[in-house]
Amino acid sequence: MGDKAVTRQLEPEDFSDPVLRIVFKAIYGKQEFNAVEVQNEIEDQIKEHKPYVWLEWIVESPYLGAPYQIVSALKKLRARREAKEFKSRANDEEIPFEFIDKGKEIGDMMRYKKSAVDEIIHEVQRVPDTHPTGFSSIDYLLNGGFEEGSMNVIAARPGVGKTALATHLSSLAIESGIDVCFVSLEMSRKSVIERVMQSFWNKDVSSVRKNISDMIQLPADFICENPNYSIDRVIGALTANLDAKVFIVDYYQLIQVPKSNESHVQQLEYVSNMLKQFAFENNKILIVLAQLNRQIEQDRRNREPELSDLRGCGALEQDAHVVSFLWDKNQKDRLSETKKGVDDAKNFYGGVTTEASTEADLQWIIKKNRTGQLGSVPLEFNYNTMTFKQK
Repeated sequence: MGDKAVTRQLEPEDFSDPVLRIVFKAIYGKQEFNAVEVQNEIEDQIKEHKPYVWLEWIVESPYLGAPYQIVSALKKLRARREAKEFKSRANDEEIPFEFIDKGKEIGDMMRYKKSAVDEIIHEVQRVPDTHPTGFSSIDYLLNGGFEEGSMNVIAARPGVGKTALATHLSSLAIESGIDVCFVSLEMSRKSVIERVMQSFWNKDVSSVRKNISDMIQLPADFICENPNYSIDRVIGALTANLDAKVFIVDYYQLIQVPKSNESHVQQLEYVSNMLKQFAFENNKILIVLAQLNRQIEQDRRNREPELSDLRGCGALEQDAHVVSFLWDKNQKDRLSETKKGVDDAKNFYGGVTTEASTEADLQWIIKKNRTGQLGSVPLEFNYNTMTFKQK
């Protein structure tokens, strides 16, 4: 699984050793080896289920890192080699002077190292760029909003409204002039777009459908993608829309790693790493929706979710910059009253009549925050317009 993810991003030129270039071409370029014994050695290693053996040869130690770390290291080493080679040709009269100067500048930068003290001062004084969520109390807890280059998790039980919150956050970002890319693995593009437009114009769905051509002028772009469940397709959909600043994935547990022999937990760890790396490397705000473990459904009391309730594995909790939960204190009571289950969720959230006498009590709870505070913000939800507001 990870082996294929690595090799798709690499080229023979990424390797400094000519022998390793031949090895890479032979394994992944379907080329023949001249030396039969080398070919046999590779075949023996593959039979022993060591897909990263060639990476071990490169780093001369057992391969322990994530695939993207190897790719990143090789690409950086290649850039350094090419920069040095360019500088070594600086006296070539055929090279324009501006390129010669640039080559020298790159070489000088590669040799220069700040002192540890300077680096510490720079990092402490650096103020990260943030974008407000649109909810003042949440922004206060987050020290201004979602931070660029971060992965942020919003988790909830089915039917509580995590997708509705995500579409409302999309509309608030658009309103402030920020381009949004929404990757939905659960709902159709039509449904997602309708919800975002409901929130943006504060209209019911029938009004949106009737007047969409007259209301379509927006201060920012909104793109909705419907890739299949493959992590490669999800990352591809995100990468294809890098002009956006805010990215939303709905939802984490639906993403799959095709043709993998690894356990489900290991696959989810890989998915989490890939999503986090996308946000970090591209300096984007990534909001990932997630479901809670089924265990919380079996509890007799409607308890507040904990970090351990994130469904699948602990990797998402560890990789996320912020982990929050959308929780309805009264959901189980209302489900019990109506005896109709989650299918009546639209009645619970203020749209039409309901047999339940208990009203929803929504809380947006921040349980992990690397650069801010923990806390809870009460919300009200309007089903007709798909909008939330602070109480």
